[in-house]
Amino acid sequence: MYDIETPIRAYFGQVLTAKFNDLGVAYDTIEFLLGNAEMLMNATNIFSKYVPNLLKILAWSPMTFVAEFLQLLPACISPTTASEVLHSLFDLPCLSATLQAQYLVEAVPNITDLNLLPQYNRCLASFQDAAHKLMFGHFLRSETGRGDTIDRLGNLHLLLSDFSHHQRVLAAAQIAPQLVRMFFKVVLHGGDVELVSQLVPVLIERTALLFDIPSFMTEMRR
Repeated sequence: MYDIETPIRAYFGQVLTAKFNDLGVAYDTIEFLLGNAEMLMNATNIFSKYVPNLLKILAWSPMTFVAEFLQLLPACISPTTASEVLHSLFDLPCLSATLQAQYLVEAVPNITDLNLLPQYNRCLASFQDAAHKLMFGHFLRSETGRGDTIDRLGNLHLLLSDFSHHQRVLAAAQIAPQLVRMFFKVVLHGGDVELVSQLVPVLIERTALLFDIPSFMTEMRR
């Protein structure tokens, strides 16, 4: 019998981790998911397990893929993933900032020493600091099931604040409210009272703990 899990893990776990920012890979991935969503939901765990990696595509190219992700989001929501997905949508600008920091550090490992982008030095130095590895690692995870959120999220917001005016991060902040509204539309339509009751505390917690972009904070609390 053919083992479908191995190629799925190789592509959605490993290839996307390395190539989420390749537009060709991103387009092909999204097109494949949209064209085969029902079959994939029934036969695989792609939508439930690899949401963090899929969201990297969106966080890197927010305006390019927002319409597609609004279509795909319902497939990613289940009683076991809903809380983590909701946290991830609130954290979308943070994910964009983290991916941008990772990109710069990988491109020029000694970027802070060279002082090439001094406006980002604090965040880039923190990204390279082992003391913050677990915090940044939460956003860079490839699979669900490793925790909905992290302690000291406010501290991470401060570290990422260097990127709060970056165009990619601002774009992620602009689309996040649309995704959260779609999320609750799907959940409420499902009529799962127990799930809704589990998500209300998350909503209250996260509307009080948002990345400091004024327009983002206003829209998420509306």
